[in-house]
Amino acid sequence: MKKDLSHLILQTEPGSAEEFKDYLVDYVLDLIIIELESLPKEQWDKTLQTWKKIFILSHGLMKKPADFRERFYQSSGFDGMMRTIVENLIEAFKKATALGLLEKSDSPTKLLILAVERAESKGMKLDTIKHIKNALMKEET
Repeated sequence: MKKDLSHLILQTEPGSAEEFKDYLVDYVLDLIIIELESLPKEQWDKTLQTWKKIFILSHGLMKKPADFRERFYQSSGFDGMMRTIVENLIEAFKKATALGLLEKSDSPTKLLILAVERAESKGMKLDTIKHIKNALMKEET
């Protein structure tokens, strides 16, 4: 079942590092949580691997011009939602780097780690967040 989640995409630019981390929680992490919570737990790891690939793809496309990305989306059959997610992640990578939250050498999944850390600091204690954190920590080791 496909759902239109475009209403979750932030339309204003977060200014400070803290506002940006809140954006990561409220828009990036929430999209992943919504998807995980709609699936049986047995599918969570596979779904997180897909999200990891989306982060890696977005990070790789960040250096490409917009017209190249548009041709790539068309040739790959991306729908509007997927295109929006990738473009917003590209902007998130740029903003995180500009704010000094990410270094160019950091793994693309560090963006998700920032979101999980912020969610935990805000007191969010969902099973999905714990699962995401555990999956990310396994990758780090």
